[in-house]
Amino acid sequence: MRASARELIAVVDDDLGILKSLSSLLRSAGFRVATFGSAEAFLASAERDEARCLILDLEMDGMGGLALLAQLGKPLTIPTVVLTARQNEELRTRALDAGAHAFLLKPPVAAVLFDTIAEAVARTAP
Repeated sequence: MRASARELIAVVDDDLGILKSLSSLLRSAGFRVATFGSAEAFLASAERDEARCLILDLEMDGMGGLALLAQLGKPLTIPTVVLTARQNEELRTRALDAGAHAFLLKPPVAAVLFDTIAEAVARTAP
């Protein structure tokens, strides 16, 4: 099951290469995508309220992913998929405890990412 291609997916990562590759991957599957180079830029954006799923890097300059999750509050109103380059059980636990739907390693496998987005969106659908 896939989320609808009409859904806006927000991607927050301070690595321009990751932003471009995730954006291309998601657009190739028909999603609308908004990219942000920082957590602060995402928080200040109009797309924040429109996004149906947030793909979030855990470790960024400035406000990191865990701090952004805390800023968004619990329960999260936007399903969130956390991405990280480091396998770390403590960070995984902290992200999931903060309300993230999933914790995936970079680079994510396309099919796994699409399925995870679909599950996250379906879980919060009205």
